[in-house]
Amino acid sequence: MNRAWKPIAMQLEGKVLHSLRRRLMTEDPERVALDPEVPTIMMMLCLYEIINKCDERWVIHLRGARDLIRTRRRLLTSSSTSNPLLQFSERFFAYQDVIGRTACGEVPIFGEDYWDASDTNADAWLGCSPELVSVVCSITELSRSRRSTDPEEFAIKAESLEQRLASIEQLVSDPDDNALRRSAEAKRLAAIVYLYCALYGATPSTPLVAHHVKEVLSFVSESVGAGLAAGLTWPLFVAAVELNPLDDELWTDTKTAEPVYGGFPPCRNIPYVNTLHRRKSVLRATFPRRSMLGWTSLIQLPAERSAEDPACGSFALVTGIIRQACWLVSVGPALTLSGHV
Repeated sequence: MNRAWKPIAMQLEGKVLHSLRRRLMTEDPERVALDPEVPTIMMMLCLYEIINKCDERWVIHLRGARDLIRTRRRLLTSSSTSNPLLQFSERFFAYQDVIGRTACGEVPIFGEDYWDASDTNADAWLGCSPELVSVVCSITELSRSRRSTDPEEFAIKAESLEQRLASIEQLVSDPDDNALRRSAEAKRLAAIVYLYCALYGATPSTPLVAHHVKEVLSFVSESVGAGLAAGLTWPLFVAAVELNPLDDELWTDTKTAEPVYGGFPPCRNIPYVNTLHRRKSVLRATFPRRSMLGWTSLIQLPAERSAEDPACGSFALVTGIIRQACWLVSVGPALTLSGHV
């Protein structure tokens, strides 16, 4: 990423926020809600926050867009024509809501009823069918309601979702669109892994989970090798979370006959751990207040981080690890240049 553009991006973001705030304060709220450009502006702000620091601030725009869309739907009449740009923006926010909640199981911003569970056509932007997104949303909701649901009813609903994933067919209109077909299948496999871990308490060592994780990573590897990377982020995230660190040999490369690992190859583990311990010592010496919190507080077990939410588990742990990793990367160059590492 070219950091020279960062100040310019910040200035433009500030101007957009100022303009949007002025409109919301001075114009009729209903008029603003009916303007199809406003959700698009909020979508771009959301993307900026995700790319900029990848923290929780993008959710602010997500929630604002939800309120705006709800107001718009209330004001529109049945005879109103749909706007393709607005539909795209709505679907963007709804999809981000569903996928983001697989990492923490928070209260939904867009409900389950947003998605058409009967739409089996794979969407080029979603990388899968709306039906599959609907199933993923239902898995998260069922996981969140575990404590308030009768065990027998919970088991019946979980089995129903499992059967839907097993039999789902995602139709691709273009027979030559291998990228969309691969993305749709990778997300279906990732959804199966997510279901077993969120509803059945499966772990990376569970045979079915291990099998599907390797399938997902194989899909990703082959797709990237063919120059196709769109729509693979969430499957890769799920596979990475549930990859067994004690058995991460995925397959054997047919060209080199060398094993392909999902994590660090054994020969690199020791240098990696040594580097981690050196960095840990530097951070403790440089930031004494941070060290008082204890290094283990930064990498708590899933149960310690989210004991109140059964939907979070190891999926929630990744969010904290990613943020801490980003922070380590950001301070890494400075520490190296100062001669500490």
